[in-house]
Amino acid sequence: MRRFYLLITLPIFCFSSEPSVFGAGNLDSPNPYGLTSAEKNILNNKSKLTDIKRETSKQQSTIQSIDEKVDGMIGVVDGINQKSHQNFLATESLKKSNEEQNLNIEELKKSISDNTQTIAQFKIVLQELSKIIDDINRNYVSKDEHNELIKDVNDFKVLVAKELKQKDNKTSSSTKSNYAGMSNSEIEKSAYEYYTKKYYTKSIEQYEHLIKVNYHPARSNYMVGLMNYKRKKYDNALSYFKKSASLYNNADYTPTLMLYSATSMQKLGDIKNAKAFFNALIKKYPSANETKSARKALNSLN
Repeated sequence: MRRFYLLITLPIFCFSSEPSVFGAGNLDSPNPYGLTSAEKNILNNKSKLTDIKRETSKQQSTIQSIDEKVDGMIGVVDGINQKSHQNFLATESLKKSNEEQNLNIEELKKSISDNTQTIAQFKIVLQELSKIIDDINRNYVSKDEHNELIKDVNDFKVLVAKELKQKDNKTSSSTKSNYAGMSNSEIEKSAYEYYTKKYYTKSIEQYEHLIKVNYHPARSNYMVGLMNYKRKKYDNALSYFKKSASLYNNADYTPTLMLYSATSMQKLGDIKNAKAFFNALIKKYPSANETKSARKALNSLN
């Protein structure tokens, strides 16, 4: 009897565990049906797992975003820490600098104190010296003797001045005697004749006389300068050329004077002023014969 019961119930159990050929009990179906209570629980749990996975995914995304923000904040904090460290180093440096300045101030105060003491000592020494000088003046040289000494010195100065004046008068008289009976124009003519014959010593002597008596001083200075230039005495030449130009700077010989002045400067190594004079000659007298020489000399200097 029992065997028969088992044989009947077993096929029914097996039949009920298999899905229907029409899809009943298929948990993978989009719209499952014909589910048992156990299958419904499984499907419900599966749905909850899906929801949990979705929520977990959202949480992971949120966590990742938070991690990124935390990383950014960490970078900011690191920057702040670095800046704070730099500020700390700068503060320490400033403290050290202030300490050094305080030391310098203390050293300066000490130096001032030492100088004050030194000055005080100098004052004492000066006072002692003043006493010694007063004693010397009082004991060794009387006021009358001092005045007598001053008088002797002044008398000596007067005597020397008289002798020098007498010497100048003799020189002047000698000069006048050399040109006695000659007018200034005749002396100038004679001086120029000596110049053309290249008797420069005699010519210069006569032109110097004309300078002393203030006869055509601009031309006379120019002529003396010209002869010094020809003798290659460039310093002397420049001195007379300068005096001549200061007296009259628009004479017929002015281009030559400027050319020789510039050349003298060049010979003496004063290249800067030599260039200035050459340029001035070219600008002021563009058509003068001397300007050609000035341009040539200027090109050689540039």
